[in-house]
Amino acid sequence: MPTAKDCVARIPRIVVDERSSILHEVTLKAGGRAELFGVCGEMGMLPPYDIEGCEVVEAVPIDGGDGPLENAEDCRGKVVLFRRGGCNFVEKGLKAQACGAKGAVVVQNVGIWPFVMKDSAGLGVKRGLNIPVLCVKRSDGPTLEGGVTCDIKATRKEEGCVICR
Repeated sequence: MPTAKDCVARIPRIVVDERSSILHEVTLKAGGRAELFGVCGEMGMLPPYDIEGCEVVEAVPIDGGDGPLENAEDCRGKVVLFRRGGCNFVEKGLKAQACGAKGAVVVQNVGIWPFVMKDSAGLGVKRGLNIPVLCVKRSDGPTLEGGVTCDIKATRKEEGCVICR
């Protein structure tokens, strides 16, 4: 039978640093009406950031696929909408950035929420990802489809300690 010290040593740990999504909160206002909540990706631009009146365009392919986005010209100056799958979060952000997009939103493809978008290998920093990448719930995906305009506001939470949150 393992000792208490052995059991404690096997408990998974999370490291909280300036990139940790639990320190930030993100809201999206779609089409001037629906207010959605997102999770800040632990890669790319960190909050605070404020993107106002920006059109949302769906990536082609919607999951980011293997190569560059087929609709790169349509993404310039806009927020690019992706679905999970096809490539990792950093790649999605880099593909949107290569098109001149202001940000990337990834729609979760399963019911798990909230979801943490980690960049465990540090590829975003290494490869120069500098636009915001965030995630929204699967059920909020359709609200952002069809060329809506959105406002994205991300702030750093300042209240209380991490344990209290």
